[in-house]
Amino acid sequence: MSGVVAGLSGATADLPARAAERIREYLQLNLAPEQFIVIGDTPNDIDCAHHFGARAVAVGTGRFYSTEEVLKHKPDKFLPDLSNVDLVLSILADL
Repeated sequence: MSGVVAGLSGATADLPARAAERIREYLQLNLAPEQFIVIGDTPNDIDCAHHFGARAVAVGTGRFYSTEEVLKHKPDKFLPDLSNVDLVLSILADL
């Protein structure tokens, strides 16, 4: 189910919860917030994940925020980019 956040509007902090509801309905599963992982490249992405109760993986590919700015928001994990598939899968498995 790609693009789960596409088409959602409203308060940004609430987007993970709204996306999770779509995923729950689609999968017909009652998933808890801590079972979700939000991947993003902005401080807001990390803050949204934490607000919802999900884990956050920051990616250093954003154009608007430095790695240092993103890391100040305490993501659970950090990836410089997504080019190393084995590393990405390893990080996700660790969460």
